[in-house]
Amino acid sequence: MSFRNSKTYDAFKIVNSAMFIVLGTVIVAQMIHGIGFHFQAVAGLILGLALITLGFIRLRARWS
Repeated sequence: MSFRNSKTYDAFKIVNSAMFIVLGTVIVAQMIHGIGFHFQAVAGLILGLALITLGFIRLRARWS
């Protein structure tokens, strides 16, 4: 049994994915709350959405 097939690795990926989703959500919320939907917030919104997407992709890859 390799490390990638262990329960510890699964738990690590789930926690890591959840952290990406939470951090992305916090970044998007801060951009919307602090700046709003202005041009200055585009980079923060893209970064936050990229982190959220990465978290969901890692979760989806776990169960496929």
